[in-house]
Amino acid sequence: MCRGTNLRLRSSSCRQDGGYCDAWPGYISHKGFFADDGERITIVEFEHEEGLRAWRRNPEHVAAQKLAREKYYTEYHVQVCTLDRESQFKADEAAVPAAPS
Repeated sequence: MCRGTNLRLRSSSCRQDGGYCDAWPGYISHKGFFADDGERITIVEFEHEEGLRAWRRNPEHVAAQKLAREKYYTEYHVQVCTLDRESQFKADEAAVPAAPS
C-alpha cells in the first residue's frame, strides 16, 4: 500500500522510469492500476526470465526500490508468474452492435 499523498508522486515516478524500462533487454511493457483505497498493482512483462533477473539486480533499480520502501510504500507483495496460456478477442471495427431486444 502507498502512503497517503505519496500515491500520486509514485505514479509520476513510474512514468519517468518508462523510458529507462523501454531500453532494458527483454522488457515488453508495464502498466499500473490504482484502487480508490490506495491499493496499486503494476504488471511488468519481460520476454525472458534473464531480462527480469538482470533488471531486478540493476543498481539503479535496487536504489529505486529502496527509495520506494522509505518514501512511498508501507507494504508490498511481488509475484513472478509464467504465462501458460493466453486468449484475446478484438471486435471487428466493421461489426455492427446487436440491437437491444
